[in-house]
Amino acid sequence: MKKGMYSFLLFALGIASCNSKPDATTSSAAALSKDSVLAVAKAAFVYGVPLFLMDVTKKKLTNTVKMIPGAAAPINQLIISDAVPNAKFTSVVRPNADTYYNTGFLDLTGDALVLTVPNTHDRYYLLPMLDAYSNIFASPGKRTTGTKADTFLITGPKWTGTVPPEMKELKSPTNLVWLLGRIQVNSQADGDKVVVPIEKQIKLTPLSAWGKSYTAPPGIVDSSVSKLSPNAQLAAMPISDYFNYINQLMVSNPPAAMDSSVLAKYTTIGVGPGLTFDLSSFDTATQASLKEIPMMVTNYIQETLTKGNLVKPVNGWTIAYKGFGNYGTDYDLRAFVCYVGLGANLPEDDV
Repeated sequence: MKKGMYSFLLFALGIASCNSKPDATTSSAAALSKDSVLAVAKAAFVYGVPLFLMDVTKKKLTNTVKMIPGAAAPINQLIISDAVPNAKFTSVVRPNADTYYNTGFLDLTGDALVLTVPNTHDRYYLLPMLDAYSNIFASPGKRTTGTKADTFLITGPKWTGTVPPEMKELKSPTNLVWLLGRIQVNSQADGDKVVVPIEKQIKLTPLSAWGKSYTAPPGIVDSSVSKLSPNAQLAAMPISDYFNYINQLMVSNPPAAMDSSVLAKYTTIGVGPGLTFDLSSFDTATQASLKEIPMMVTNYIQETLTKGNLVKPVNGWTIAYKGFGNYGTDYDLRAFVCYVGLGANLPEDDV
């Protein structure tokens, strides 16, 4: 399937002009026409979808004092699963039915994290790591690194320390990381006797504590964390709150260099790392149209899913195509995939 077949989201929303230059080169939103403001705002909203969904998912899955098997764990700790996903499993959209999941959200703002993996003795495992924009920057596992014991150092974008010689550096472009691992399981007995013991040997340790006795600290429960699903939060958040939310996220999770040209357009309306989006700076009619964007985008995605015309099934299966897990500048595909199934694998790991 060609990439162009996915490039419909922005056009269907009436923002084909988002790739053209705004009416004025000034950064003042007041200098832009209503059509230009809406074109830029819709494109900026789509651009920020993965960043928003990753962060609110992190908040939900780390909102606990201690690890709850298959459900939650504090930041920089792993969730161990001891059963295959059932109908109540919602941490991962459309999960595998023959693996136990090992997941965890990481914060690399301070220290780097050491990831140790035991010898799985040729058993399939996969530990893909997604950055804040849902791109997979590393995918240790049987396909890429083999199944012998290994030690990795996961570092953030500003980390400049020395990598110990026994470790392999995995450089994340953002401070927010989702490790979304899985291990092959053949039966409940196999899971209990073989897989769970393997899972318990997969460890995350701050580099500063490496080689020392270390016990992960308890997490914190935040009662303000929304009980709505991430997608529901996306649809319900006011446009002003949404843009200022992603503006702050972009400070510690810098956009990729390849995004500089579109970020230059977004800054004209106050969207970018550390900027402030001010809804009141636009006229009344423009404000009203801006407020409709979250529901407009999410409704369109949902309608497309309901109609089933995103990807035509092949022999009853929906196939992952080139571009999944590493989207480049295809921001509409990235937003769509994140809304449908945040955490999509690379195609090479889905076959």
